[in-house]
Amino acid sequence: MLFRSREILSPSEIQNILNFSLNSGVGWLDTAQSYGDTETQLGKFGKEFKIATKFEFKNKNYTQINALVEKSLMQLKVDKLELLFIHDWDKLTKSEKQNCELFCSSLITNKMVLDIGVSTYEFNDLHRLLQNGFFIQVCSNALDQRLIEVSDGLTKYLNERIWIRSIFLQGLLLTQHTKSKLLNHECTVRFFNYANLLEISPFKLALNYFLHNFSNGFKLILGVHSINELELNLATENIKFFIDWESLKCNHIDVIDPRLWI
Repeated sequence: MLFRSREILSPSEIQNILNFSLNSGVGWLDTAQSYGDTETQLGKFGKEFKIATKFEFKNKNYTQINALVEKSLMQLKVDKLELLFIHDWDKLTKSEKQNCELFCSSLITNKMVLDIGVSTYEFNDLHRLLQNGFFIQVCSNALDQRLIEVSDGLTKYLNERIWIRSIFLQGLLLTQHTKSKLLNHECTVRFFNYANLLEISPFKLALNYFLHNFSNGFKLILGVHSINELELNLATENIKFFIDWESLKCNHIDVIDPRLWI
Protein backbone atom coordinates (compact mmCIF):
# COMPACT_ATOMS: atom_id res chain seq x y z
CA MET A 1 0.00 0.00 0.00
CA LEU A 2 0.98 3.62 -0.48
CA PHE A 3 0.06 6.46 1.80
CA ARG A 4 -0.53 10.12 1.08
CA SER A 5 -1.75 13.01 3.20
CA ARG A 6 -2.64 16.55 2.14
CA GLU A 7 -3.33 17.91 5.61
CA ILE A 8 -0.74 20.01 7.40
CA LEU A 9 0.89 17.81 10.02
CA SER A 10 3.53 18.61 12.60
CA PRO A 11 7.02 17.11 12.14
CA SER A 12 6.41 14.74 15.06
CA GLU A 13 3.10 13.56 13.54
CA ILE A 14 4.81 12.94 10.21
CA GLN A 15 7.62 11.02 11.89
CA ASN A 16 5.18 8.89 13.88
CA ILE A 17 3.07 8.03 10.85
CA LEU A 18 6.14 7.12 8.80
CA ASN A 19 7.60 4.99 11.59
CA PHE A 20 4.33 3.12 11.96
CA SER A 21 4.11 2.70 8.17
CA LEU A 22 7.63 1.34 7.96
CA ASN A 23 7.05 -1.13 10.80
CA SER A 24 3.81 -2.24 9.09
CA GLY A 25 5.50 -3.08 5.80
CA VAL A 26 4.59 0.01 3.78
CA GLY A 27 7.30 0.53 1.20
CA TRP A 28 6.14 3.45 -0.99
CA LEU A 29 5.05 7.02 -0.39
CA ASP A 30 3.09 8.96 -3.00
CA THR A 31 3.33 12.74 -3.24
CA ALA A 32 3.42 15.63 -5.73
CA GLN A 33 4.94 19.06 -6.10
CA SER A 34 1.43 20.51 -5.84
CA TYR A 35 0.87 18.94 -2.38
CA GLY A 36 2.26 21.85 -0.40
CA ASP A 37 5.62 21.14 1.23
CA THR A 38 5.26 17.34 1.33
CA GLU A 39 8.34 16.74 -0.82
CA THR A 40 10.42 18.81 1.58
CA GLN A 41 8.99 16.99 4.60
CA LEU A 42 9.59 13.58 3.02
CA GLY A 43 13.13 14.70 2.24
CA LYS A 44 13.60 15.05 6.00
CA PHE A 45 11.72 12.01 7.26
CA GLY A 46 11.12 9.59 4.39
CA LYS A 47 14.58 8.22 3.75
CA GLU A 48 13.56 4.60 4.39
CA PHE A 49 10.89 4.61 1.68
CA LYS A 50 10.66 4.61 -2.07
CA ILE A 51 8.94 7.81 -3.13
CA ALA A 52 6.76 8.49 -6.16
CA THR A 53 6.12 12.12 -7.06
CA LYS A 54 4.30 13.89 -9.88
CA PHE A 55 3.85 17.22 -11.60
CA GLU A 56 2.06 18.64 -14.63
CA PHE A 57 3.67 18.53 -18.07
CA LYS A 58 1.16 20.67 -20.02
CA ASN A 59 2.74 23.57 -21.97
CA LYS A 60 6.24 22.73 -20.74
CA ASN A 61 9.37 22.13 -22.80
CA TYR A 62 12.20 19.80 -21.88
CA THR A 63 14.17 22.55 -20.09
CA GLN A 64 11.20 23.35 -17.88
CA ILE A 65 10.51 19.68 -17.15
CA ASN A 66 14.18 19.14 -16.34
CA ALA A 67 14.02 22.06 -13.89
CA LEU A 68 10.97 20.53 -12.16
CA VAL A 69 12.79 17.21 -11.80
CA GLU A 70 15.77 19.03 -10.32
CA LYS A 71 13.42 20.75 -7.86
CA SER A 72 11.98 17.41 -6.71
CA LEU A 73 15.46 15.92 -6.39
CA MET A 74 16.53 18.82 -4.20
CA GLN A 75 13.40 18.78 -2.02
CA LEU A 76 13.41 15.02 -1.58
CA LYS A 77 17.19 15.03 -1.07
CA VAL A 78 17.80 12.15 -3.51
CA ASP A 79 20.07 11.66 -6.50
CA LYS A 80 17.40 10.02 -8.63
CA LEU A 81 13.59 9.90 -8.59
CA GLU A 82 12.35 6.35 -8.05
CA LEU A 83 9.14 7.06 -9.94
CA LEU A 84 7.77 10.17 -11.65
CA PHE A 85 4.09 10.36 -12.61
CA ILE A 86 2.76 12.68 -15.30
CA HIS A 87 -0.01 14.39 -13.34
CA ASP A 88 -2.08 15.79 -16.21
CA TRP A 89 -1.85 13.04 -18.84
CA ASP A 90 -5.52 13.38 -19.84
CA LYS A 91 -5.09 17.09 -20.63
CA LEU A 92 -2.29 16.50 -23.15
CA THR A 93 -2.92 16.39 -26.89
CA LYS A 94 -1.69 13.43 -28.93
CA SER A 95 1.43 15.30 -30.05
CA GLU A 96 2.07 16.55 -26.50
CA LYS A 97 1.87 12.98 -25.22
CA GLN A 98 4.39 11.88 -27.84
CA ASN A 99 6.78 14.68 -26.85
CA CYS A 100 6.18 13.90 -23.20
CA GLU A 101 7.18 10.27 -23.71
CA LEU A 102 10.37 11.41 -25.46
CA PHE A 103 11.16 13.81 -22.60
CA CYS A 104 10.63 11.03 -20.07
CA SER A 105 12.85 8.67 -22.00
CA SER A 106 15.60 11.29 -21.84
CA LEU A 107 15.13 11.66 -18.07
CA ILE A 108 15.63 7.92 -17.68
CA THR A 109 18.64 7.90 -20.01
CA ASN A 110 20.19 10.75 -18.04
CA LYS A 111 19.61 8.74 -14.83
CA MET A 112 17.49 11.47 -13.24
CA VAL A 113 14.44 9.19 -13.04
CA LEU A 114 14.25 5.42 -12.66
CA ASP A 115 10.65 4.86 -13.86
CA ILE A 116 7.83 6.90 -15.41
CA GLY A 117 4.09 6.66 -14.88
CA VAL A 118 0.89 8.46 -15.82
CA SER A 119 -2.01 9.54 -13.62
CA THR A 120 -5.21 9.13 -15.62
CA TYR A 121 -8.99 8.91 -15.46
CA GLU A 122 -9.15 7.25 -18.88
CA PHE A 123 -8.91 3.56 -19.74
CA ASN A 124 -8.51 3.46 -23.52
CA ASP A 125 -4.71 3.77 -23.51
CA LEU A 126 -3.79 1.53 -20.57
CA HIS A 127 -2.61 -1.44 -22.64
CA ARG A 128 -0.20 0.62 -24.74
CA LEU A 129 1.19 2.51 -21.77
CA LEU A 130 1.79 -0.67 -19.76
CA GLN A 131 3.29 -2.40 -22.77
CA ASN A 132 5.72 0.53 -23.08
CA GLY A 133 6.81 0.16 -19.46
CA PHE A 134 4.79 2.92 -17.82
CA PHE A 135 3.31 2.75 -14.34
CA ILE A 136 -0.36 3.72 -14.07
CA GLN A 137 -2.37 5.57 -11.43
CA VAL A 138 -6.08 5.11 -12.11
CA CYS A 139 -9.35 5.43 -10.19
CA SER A 140 -11.38 2.41 -9.18
CA ASN A 141 -13.96 1.89 -6.45
CA ALA A 142 -17.24 0.14 -5.72
CA LEU A 143 -19.12 2.60 -7.94
CA ASP A 144 -16.48 3.04 -10.64
CA GLN A 145 -15.69 -0.50 -11.80
CA ARG A 146 -14.31 0.30 -15.24
CA LEU A 147 -10.88 -1.08 -14.31
CA ILE A 148 -12.42 -4.49 -13.61
CA GLU A 149 -13.97 -4.46 -17.06
CA VAL A 150 -10.56 -4.10 -18.74
CA SER A 151 -8.35 -5.87 -16.18
CA ASP A 152 -8.39 -9.32 -17.84
CA GLY A 153 -6.10 -8.08 -20.57
CA LEU A 154 -3.77 -6.30 -18.16
CA THR A 155 -2.62 -9.22 -16.01
CA LYS A 156 0.54 -9.86 -18.05
CA TYR A 157 1.66 -6.26 -17.37
CA LEU A 158 0.97 -6.09 -13.65
CA ASN A 159 4.09 -6.52 -11.52
CA GLU A 160 2.61 -3.84 -9.21
CA ARG A 161 2.63 -1.25 -11.99
CA ILE A 162 -1.09 -0.41 -11.67
CA TRP A 163 -1.79 1.77 -8.66
CA ILE A 164 -5.43 2.23 -7.69
CA ARG A 165 -6.53 5.53 -6.20
CA SER A 166 -9.87 7.08 -5.14
CA ILE A 167 -11.04 3.85 -3.47
CA PHE A 168 -13.40 6.02 -1.37
CA LEU A 169 -14.34 8.24 -4.35
CA GLN A 170 -12.87 11.43 -2.91
CA GLY A 171 -14.46 10.61 0.47
CA LEU A 172 -18.00 10.33 -0.91
CA LEU A 173 -18.24 6.66 0.12
CA LEU A 174 -17.06 7.20 3.68
CA THR A 175 -19.98 8.97 5.31
CA GLN A 176 -23.49 10.17 4.69
CA HIS A 177 -22.84 13.21 6.87
CA THR A 178 -21.65 15.49 4.11
CA LYS A 179 -23.20 18.31 2.11
CA SER A 180 -22.47 16.72 -1.27
CA LYS A 181 -25.53 16.64 -3.53
CA LEU A 182 -24.27 13.31 -4.86
CA LEU A 183 -25.34 11.64 -1.61
CA ASN A 184 -28.89 11.67 -2.97
CA HIS A 185 -27.91 10.04 -6.24
CA GLU A 186 -29.31 6.55 -6.73
CA CYS A 187 -25.81 5.02 -7.01
CA THR A 188 -24.62 6.51 -3.73
CA VAL A 189 -27.86 5.68 -1.92
CA ARG A 190 -27.60 2.09 -3.14
CA PHE A 191 -24.04 1.81 -1.81
CA PHE A 192 -24.93 3.00 1.70
CA ASN A 193 -28.09 0.87 1.78
CA TYR A 194 -26.03 -2.18 0.83
CA ALA A 195 -23.54 -1.50 3.63
CA ASN A 196 -26.44 -1.24 6.09
CA LEU A 197 -27.90 -4.50 4.75
CA LEU A 198 -24.57 -6.27 5.35
CA GLU A 199 -24.24 -4.58 8.75
CA ILE A 200 -20.77 -3.28 7.97
CA SER A 201 -19.41 0.26 7.73
CA PRO A 202 -19.26 2.06 4.37
CA PHE A 203 -15.50 2.30 4.97
CA LYS A 204 -15.16 -1.48 5.23
CA LEU A 205 -17.34 -2.11 2.18
CA ALA A 206 -15.38 0.41 0.09
CA LEU A 207 -12.00 -1.01 1.08
CA ASN A 208 -13.12 -4.59 0.50
CA TYR A 209 -13.87 -3.70 -3.11
CA PHE A 210 -10.09 -3.63 -3.58
CA LEU A 211 -9.41 -6.66 -1.40
CA HIS A 212 -11.98 -8.78 -3.27
CA ASN A 213 -11.32 -7.73 -6.84
CA PHE A 214 -7.61 -7.13 -7.28
CA SER A 215 -4.65 -9.46 -6.96
CA ASN A 216 -1.26 -8.82 -5.41
CA GLY A 217 -0.15 -7.36 -8.72
CA PHE A 218 -1.97 -4.11 -7.92
CA LYS A 219 -1.09 -1.38 -5.44
CA LEU A 220 -3.56 0.72 -3.49
CA ILE A 221 -3.04 4.41 -2.69
CA LEU A 222 -4.56 5.56 0.59
CA GLY A 223 -4.43 8.98 2.19
CA VAL A 224 -4.02 9.09 5.95
CA HIS A 225 -3.86 11.97 8.42
CA SER A 226 -3.12 10.18 11.67
CA ILE A 227 -1.80 6.99 13.24
CA ASN A 228 -5.38 5.97 14.00
CA GLU A 229 -6.42 6.25 10.34
CA LEU A 230 -3.35 4.34 9.25
CA GLU A 231 -3.96 1.57 11.78
CA LEU A 232 -7.63 1.32 10.75
CA ASN A 233 -6.71 0.96 7.07
CA LEU A 234 -4.11 -1.70 7.73
CA ALA A 235 -6.34 -3.65 10.12
CA THR A 236 -9.34 -3.92 7.77
CA GLU A 237 -9.99 -7.59 7.05
CA ASN A 238 -11.15 -9.23 3.86
CA ILE A 239 -14.86 -9.98 4.25
CA LYS A 240 -15.40 -13.69 3.69
CA PHE A 241 -19.04 -13.68 2.63
CA PHE A 242 -20.38 -12.97 -0.87
CA ILE A 243 -20.74 -9.36 -1.99
CA ASP A 244 -22.66 -8.55 -5.16
CA TRP A 245 -20.27 -5.95 -6.52
CA GLU A 246 -22.03 -5.88 -9.89
CA SER A 247 -25.14 -4.46 -8.20
CA LEU A 248 -23.13 -1.49 -6.90
CA LYS A 249 -21.65 -0.50 -10.27
CA CYS A 250 -22.56 3.02 -11.35
CA ASN A 251 -22.67 3.96 -15.04
CA HIS A 252 -23.23 7.68 -14.46
CA ILE A 253 -19.97 9.34 -15.47
CA ASP A 254 -20.95 12.56 -13.68
CA VAL A 255 -20.87 10.60 -10.41
CA ILE A 256 -17.78 8.43 -10.83
CA ASP A 257 -15.53 11.09 -12.38
CA PRO A 258 -14.75 13.77 -9.75
CA ARG A 259 -13.54 16.12 -12.49
CA LEU A 260 -17.18 16.57 -13.45
CA TRP A 261 -18.44 17.39 -9.95
CA ILE A 262 -19.81 20.88 -9.59
